[in-house]
Amino acid sequence: MDISLSRKLAILRRLSDKPATFSELAAIFGGTWQEIRNDLQELFTVELSEKGFFESPIDLIFDLAGGPDSVVQLVQAPHWQPTYSFAEVIAVLAAVDNLIATTDPAAQTALRTLRADLVTAATAAGYGESLWPAPQNGVARAVYGVILESLLARQKIRISYWKAAPGGAQPYSYDIYPVDISTAGKPRLIAANDRKELREYRLDRIGSAELIAGTVSKNLVRRIRQQWANAEPEFGGIKTTLWCEQWARWVAESVPATTEIVAGLLRIELDARPEWLLELAMQLGTGLQKVEDPYVAHQLAQAADILAQEYQ
Repeated sequence: MDISLSRKLAILRRLSDKPATFSELAAIFGGTWQEIRNDLQELFTVELSEKGFFESPIDLIFDLAGGPDSVVQLVQAPHWQPTYSFAEVIAVLAAVDNLIATTDPAAQTALRTLRADLVTAATAAGYGESLWPAPQNGVARAVYGVILESLLARQKIRISYWKAAPGGAQPYSYDIYPVDISTAGKPRLIAANDRKELREYRLDRIGSAELIAGTVSKNLVRRIRQQWANAEPEFGGIKTTLWCEQWARWVAESVPATTEIVAGLLRIELDARPEWLLELAMQLGTGLQKVEDPYVAHQLAQAADILAQEYQ
C-alpha cells in the first residue's frame, strides 16, 4: 500500500472542510511544510484518462513559490469515487492496521483518516457490525526510531517488553539484536539473543528501547532472515504440549506455537529444546499446570530435582 497516497487523500479531506496554510497542514499530518507543498504539487499535476481525453481531477490554488504561511484552497473536490467490495474493504482495513502498527508515527494520522473513511462507507452500506475497532497507538516514535537505527547499523538494543503475569502485565528487560520486522498477523520485531536464538517481540508491547554496545555481522543477519523465511527456527526441537494459566500467552508470542483455550486453560503446542523448556518452566512456575508429553514431563522433572538438590 502507498502510504504517501493515503497521506495525500487525508490532506484533501482536510482541505475540503476549509483552506489551510502549509504550516498548519504540516502540524496536522507531520513532516515539514516543504513536504506538504511537494505532496500538493504532485496532486495538482496528476491527470486521469477519461472518455478519450485527459483532465486534472484535483483543482487546488496555492503559491508554488510561497512560504509556510501560504494558504492552500481546494476549489473543487475530486469527483471520482472508488468502489470496493466488502471483501476488498476487509483486506484494505487489515493492511492499514498493520501499517499503523509498523510505520513511522508521523504517517499514522493519514492512515487513521483513511481507515475512518473506509469504516464510514462500509457502515453506511450496512456492514458496520462486521468491522473491528481501530488499533490502539502502535509503536512509540522514540522506540520506532531506535529500532530503525539498530536495523540499519546491525546494533544491539535493550528493550523493555510488557508481558502478562499474575496480578497484571509486567515489564521485562531484554538485550537483543534486531534483524527484521514481520507484518504477518500482529506486527513483530524479529531479533536474536546473545545465543543467536531467534525470538519474536510484538511491537505494541515494547515500552522503550535504547542502543547498547554490540553489533551483529551481515552474514549472521542474512542467515537469520533466511532461517526465518524458511520457518526453520533455531530453537526447534521436541514437539510438546503445555497446559498453562491464560496469562502465559506471551510464550506463544515469543516462539512459533499454536494456542487454544480449553476448559479455562491455555493449551500451547510448540517445538523446543529440553533446556529451553526447563527455563520456561522455571519462569512460569505454578502457571504451568501440565506437560502433556510423558517423555518431556519426565525430563523436566529430573532436571527440576537436580536443581532442587543443588539449592538445598
